[in-house]
This record gives sequence, structure tokens and C-alpha cells, in this order.
Amino acid sequence: MENSVYRPILKLTRLRYAEGMETINSLPLGSSSPAWRSANAADAKAGAQSLAPTQKARIFIVDDYAVMRENLRKLLEFESDFEVCGEAENVSQAAHGILETRPDLAIVDLVLGTETGVDLLDRLRQAPQPIPVLILTMLPETLNAEFLMKKGARGYLMKTESADEVLVAVRRILQGGTYLSPESQNRLRDSTKGKSR
Repeated sequence: MENSVYRPILKLTRLRYAEGMETINSLPLGSSSPAWRSANAADAKAGAQSLAPTQKARIFIVDDYAVMRENLRKLLEFESDFEVCGEAENVSQAAHGILETRPDLAIVDLVLGTETGVDLLDRLRQAPQPIPVLILTMLPETLNAEFLMKKGARGYLMKTESADEVLVAVRRILQGGTYLSPESQNRLRDSTKGKSR
């Protein structure tokens, strides 16, 4: 039922994807981040210290745009502590690849052809052990972050953010944390408090 409510948003998202390809292509080059996130830049370097010198975090990329997968791979593998262990363009490929390779983190888009990242989160719930997922999308965080975190995602980041911020989010989740903007964190906290009353 939740997926049926969620799907109408995807029609608007596909239009935004077409209009936003220039932004997507420029992701690895970076862009200015909001002031509240600029202080997190140090996290991108500090997070590497949590891994052993010869140990690399294994990351699986799921996006239906080949250019996005390529740019993310270049961004991640430029870092000495990351390696991309697989890629997929749809839910079926992703579910098979992730369960087979057992990555430390999966970076997942929300629009995957006729399916969604929500469908993949549901499939990954069947895994013997939880697999951390960072949602990376063009969909506004205010519309979807709370829903997806409840579905099992560990973080939510828009593709309009800088390359540095992608690394911050990845490292934070690899360290066992979650990644959301302060506004979304507050909404999620308030929602949880409301249900506990």
C-alpha cells in the first residue's frame, strides 16, 4: 500500500531527472554546500581513520543512469579507503548483486526504471544480515526522507549536493551512523516522539 501511495511522485521525478542531467554529470566536480553542512567536510577525512590501513570499504552502486554510476565510481575509487564491488541499473540486478557481493554499503537511487529504491529496500530486508543503504536521488528530502528511513535506509542525500558531501554521508554510515539534514532529523524525531505518547 505504501508503494502505491509513493509511486505517483515518480512521474514528477522522471521529469526532474531529464531536466537535471547537467547537475548529475557535474556531481564529482563538487558544488557549494549549505552552510550547515560545510562544517561536516572534516568528516570525509576523519572517517577513513576507522578502517585498517589495508582495508577498503566495499560499495555497491545502484542507478539507472550509466553516467551517474560512472561518476560515482570515479569519485569513490579516488579515495584510498573505498572500492566499488558492483553496479546495477534495476532492482532485480541490484538485489542479486548486493546479496552476492555483501557490500559494506549500497548507494541507491529512487527511480530505477519502472521500479523504485523502495522496492529494493523491501527486497534487502530479506537478507540474512542488514546492508546499510544510502539513498542518493533528485527527489526532495522533505518529501521522502522520513518514509525511507522507516523503510530501512540509513541515509538520504540529494544529487544536487557536492562530491565532498557524498563522501561525508558515505563515511558516516560506514561508521555506523545515519545521514540526514538537521530539518529531517528533527521531523523524524518529532514523529517518533508523537507515536510514543
